[in-house]
Amino acid sequence: MIRVRSRAAGKSVFSRRKRLQGAILALAALTLVVGTACDEEEGARAFRDAAASGLEAGVKSIMDGVIEGMFAVLDIGTDQDGSSSTASP
Repeated sequence: MIRVRSRAAGKSVFSRRKRLQGAILALAALTLVVGTACDEEEGARAFRDAAASGLEAGVKSIMDGVIEGMFAVLDIGTDQDGSSSTASP
């Protein structure tokens, strides 16, 4: 006969309590560290400093793609106009 065990069957109540207490302690410590590390203005300035170069590169890349796409469409349009006028007798 095969016995079916639940996941928690081998774990004691003591270990569950310890894990819960550890999680609560870690959450409280994280809240204190994050809450007292810097105020809103310092955090915003640090984020801007860290993200500025990445955002700038992303915007440049998008704009380059849009501009190249516009020129590709215009180039295809002029090729079609030129080929249709020379192909017609």
